[in-house]
Amino acid sequence: MRERLLSIARQASSRTPAGRGVAEDPLCGASAQGEPPQAVPPSRAFDLSPVPPPKQIIFNKASGRLAAAGESIPSMKTFSFRYHTLPALFSLLFPHPDRKLSSIKTVACIRPGKLGDLFVATPLFSALKKYGGIERLSVVCSPENEIVVRYNPFVDDCHVVNFHRIGSVAGAIGWMRRQRFDAVFDLTPGFSRTNFLMSYGAGSKTVRAGIEKGIVADCYHVHVGNRATHLADRLLEAGELLTASSFPRTSALEIYSSARDRTDAGAVIDQSDSGEGIVAINLSSATPQRQWPFGHFAALIKLLCSLPSVRKLVLIGVGPQTAWAATLSHLDERCIAVPSMPITAVTEVIAACRLLISTDTALIHAASARAVPVVALYIGDAEAFSRWKPYHGLGRVIQSPPGLPVSAIAPETVFAATMELLKEIAP
Repeated sequence: MRERLLSIARQASSRTPAGRGVAEDPLCGASAQGEPPQAVPPSRAFDLSPVPPPKQIIFNKASGRLAAAGESIPSMKTFSFRYHTLPALFSLLFPHPDRKLSSIKTVACIRPGKLGDLFVATPLFSALKKYGGIERLSVVCSPENEIVVRYNPFVDDCHVVNFHRIGSVAGAIGWMRRQRFDAVFDLTPGFSRTNFLMSYGAGSKTVRAGIEKGIVADCYHVHVGNRATHLADRLLEAGELLTASSFPRTSALEIYSSARDRTDAGAVIDQSDSGEGIVAINLSSATPQRQWPFGHFAALIKLLCSLPSVRKLVLIGVGPQTAWAATLSHLDERCIAVPSMPITAVTEVIAACRLLISTDTALIHAASARAVPVVALYIGDAEAFSRWKPYHGLGRVIQSPPGLPVSAIAPETVFAATMELLKEIAP
């Protein structure tokens, strides 16, 4: 299997597009074989324009909840058993509590899912503690994403739940009831029946907050609807409503690591040798649509190795892509395959690099948290991109044509964007 992958890598890396000339190394000015084709779709720099301040706050008497001015209140006229029966029943049993939002001091945030799902909530956690007057912040999360907040100093405690097991969910509800939280913040965009049950189960006097709940928005006291902004900013806006406070929008995504993580990262990249000339490449993605092919990575590595200024290529893989990293590391002596390690340690490896090349995964958020520039590959979905795009910082974004996976993005296009970014960040 390893020999077959290596053979494919060599074939892909040996393919030279017609009309290729000599490219100039953006860091040292030396020429290198391999110039990107002329008809390369332009990459986009990140949109770093200031986020508009929160809109005027209004009180909707019909639903008894806070919302941003101009936000449409979902209509409940069209009956749907799935979306109406459970919310209607709980709305009758547990009416909105009458309490001032400024009195909220303890909050439980619920977020199942994977690493990136909790990553985008980290600016909210620090803002709630720094500016929102929250004295205790608890996070109810899944085993998959707990590590994102394991060492976060703004999170007081973490309750890990298997959201696919009724017994585990029931235990979490009982735990929240015993803690008597002032508010429960459902961080998942859209309607999740499990999150909805947990929010109501926390107690009849508990304030409920959520985002993008659509037709069940009226069941939440504090709600922020769909916005053409990053998911982190939507969560911050809801946090402002919940605490009657104002949060700055200069926050970055956050992840904290342990001494063991830093030691493990140092075994991969000597920290004294970090920075200039080291490029990290993430080979893995969570879905087939976002997975770049093995042959594309091989061709890109060949192009990057043609630059004398690239001293090391750090290859990061998870699951099946761990074997990819091991195989591709044999293409050039400058390639290093990162061994299996937690995201906190991988983040420290990325922090030692000049830039990261990755598809839409949590590692883009990890790079943003460490202010490492990224070349990010996304599918051509405007809503998904507005939610999950790199959050603040320097970089380039390449999107596939609408309806096509990221495999439609050519290695030459990524190489051109990388060259462009290396010129911009050159000392």
